[in-house]
Order: sequence, then C-alpha cells, then structure tokens
Amino acid sequence: MGNDLNQALQVKPAFDPWIRNAPAARRMLALQDIYSVFVPNAMSREIYTRVYLSLMHGLKKKLSINAVRQSNENFKRIHGQEYSSIMGGVESFTVLGESGIGKSSAISRAISLISRPSIYRFTRPLEMDVIPIIVVQVPSDCSVKGLLLSILMKCDSALGTQFHRQAIRTHATIDIMIGSVSQACLSVGMIVLDEAQNFANSKNGSVLVGVLTQLINSSNVCIAMIGTPKTAVWLEQEMMLARRTLGLSYGPMKYGDEFRSFCDEILRYQYTREICVPNEAVYMWLYRHSNGNESVVVSLIHDANEIAILSGTDKLDMTAFAEAYDKRLTMLHPYLDASASPTVSKPKRPVCQPVPMKAVDKVWDTAVLSRAALNASESDFDLFDYYQEHNISVTEVSIGQNQMRIIEVPI
Repeated sequence: MGNDLNQALQVKPAFDPWIRNAPAARRMLALQDIYSVFVPNAMSREIYTRVYLSLMHGLKKKLSINAVRQSNENFKRIHGQEYSSIMGGVESFTVLGESGIGKSSAISRAISLISRPSIYRFTRPLEMDVIPIIVVQVPSDCSVKGLLLSILMKCDSALGTQFHRQAIRTHATIDIMIGSVSQACLSVGMIVLDEAQNFANSKNGSVLVGVLTQLINSSNVCIAMIGTPKTAVWLEQEMMLARRTLGLSYGPMKYGDEFRSFCDEILRYQYTREICVPNEAVYMWLYRHSNGNESVVVSLIHDANEIAILSGTDKLDMTAFAEAYDKRLTMLHPYLDASASPTVSKPKRPVCQPVPMKAVDKVWDTAVLSRAALNASESDFDLFDYYQEHNISVTEVSIGQNQMRIIEVPI
C-alpha cells in the first residue's frame, strides 16, 4: 500500500544525462527506453488492489475440501456422466477504458508483482500448485473452442500437464472441453481476458460469456475482463451479462498535478543536446494535443526527440512537438481535437460589464508580462488563459463598442 506500492509498481529505466553527448545512432537506440517507463497513478493502484483481493478471495475456496469434491465432478463431466457444481462462483469484474489510457499496462504491472513466484505451492490444508494469474485474449470471432484451447495451453505450459494435447487428440466436444478447462482451472487463481470488446463484435459473444459462467461455477476461478467502453454497452443488454460489468471504469487523465507529474517523469528521458525544461506552457500543450491519453503523450515526446535528432537541430522545443503532432499523429487527429479539451479545468472568463476606468487599480510589471508573452509566442495557447493560470488578474471591460483587457499584476 501507499509509497511501498508506488515503488514496487514503477518502472524507470536507467538514464545517464551524458548520453546526450553520444553519437546520434546510440541516442536513437536508447530513445526506445521511453516506452518502458511506467508511472503509477490512482488507476494503477486501484487495479492492483482489485486484482490482488479478488485473487485472495478465490484462493480461499480452492484450498478447501469442496475443491476436491468439485474435481471429482469435473472428471464425471469429462467422461460424459451426470455432474454438478459444488464450489459455486466468485464475482468476475471488468476494467474498462479508452484505448491508450494505460489499463493494460497497469494490469501487466499488477500481474508481474503478484506472480512472484510464478507458481504458488501450498501444503496446508491441501497440497497443490496454483498458477496465480494467466492472461488470454478473447478471439476476434469469439470462438469458444479457441478460447478454451488457449486456456489449456497456458495451464499446460505452467504446470506441465497434458490437457491441451489430450483435447486435440480426442477431438473433444465443447461440453467435454469445458470439463477439462474447469479441471485445469482448479489450479488457476484468476484468468484475465484482454480485448473483451470482441464480445460485442461477434454474434457468438453471448455464447462465450455463458461458457465462462459455467467455468466460474465449476472451478471458482475469477475472471477479469479488460476492454473498451463498447464492452459495457454490450454487457448491459441482459441482466446475466450486466452483472459482469461490475468493476472499474476509467477515462483519460484529467489536467492537474497527476498529469504534470507524469509528464515530468517522461520528460526526464530527453536525448537531444538542448533539452526542454517542463513548465506550465509545455504541460498545457501536451494535454491539449493528447486529451490526457498517456500513450499519446509518450508518443509525442518520443517522436519529438526522434525528429529533433534526425533533423540535426538536436533541440527539443515546441517546434519539435508540433512537428511530431502534425506528421506522426495524423491518423489520431480526429480523436484528438486540440482546439477543445473538455477535461481541462480552466477558470471561467469574467462576464463583460461596463466598469469605470478609475475603479480598476492597475499595477504594471513589465518583466512578468514580457516573460508571459514570450512563453505564449513559443506555444499554442491563449495568453489570456496563461495570465489567469499564474494568478494574474485579467478583467475584460466594455468601453463603447470596443473591449479592453485590464491586467493587474501583484507586486
């Protein structure tokens, strides 16, 4: 929890500032380290906690006498006999959010911590080996057999069993395969299904969810579904499916301290000879051209570094950022409306009302105004907003048919 969890989750590749003096080829290779950086945030901490607690809840039932009884019932199903579900199920959950916000990376980091060691070996009250978590991808066509075989292959690889080979050799039916997977998943704590939005893209989606429900009831394995918001729209159509939407839902990062901290960590990895010093203008530009999407921010900073090195300018500045956005992120422009960032919390402009000039107490500081104007000219944002961001009072007053902005700078 807390700082201990942040330290465990974060990934910060080693960076030597002296590499900025290295040849361009070496710097281009080292530049790829930007994609390895992982900065924990509220979302990643919540995902880790949910995964960990769900896994612990499921293991309690697996380490009970009911697990032995359920194993016997699963063998009956495999041999075509009458069977029943003894263990019952645990609640599955979803992690939903737009592509690129870091949910898959957060899941991956959580799994890497929880899966140490890769096999849990228990001696009491039962002697058994358990795979903490396996990750499989929902087939694009929602093939039931394809998903079941993927799960068996993962189990065989970790435990040295032969479930997958036996299912292929005997040409097992779907019902028998469900029994085999249920038996294998008695030794699995959690299954993470990535690309869960594929459920909504196939007519077999409902059938596959029904199979997963049987799997949960026959093995007490927890299933976490990772996907885009399209998954929730589809699951909400029926009560049986809607229960599987209970979980976590996230949007792009909001503009604030967390976003600034994220940018600071990524901007530590600059490979140009002249570096960019992060300031409010840089933060706002990155947010407005990424809409708070973490993967887009990383791509912008990476490509701006690359462009600056390849062009020979070797200077990371707003020109390099703008070129990266205009040339490298063209396909994303329809999704990244830089002119409108609804999640950026900006102060509202005051209502224009006639105010006598003598009622305004003006204090002028040309140095402050000059620095602000210089920063505004080098980036893509409104100087009016910049003054307000820095607690410089700006009042818009009407004088006849003209408008004048009165700027009050505290001494």
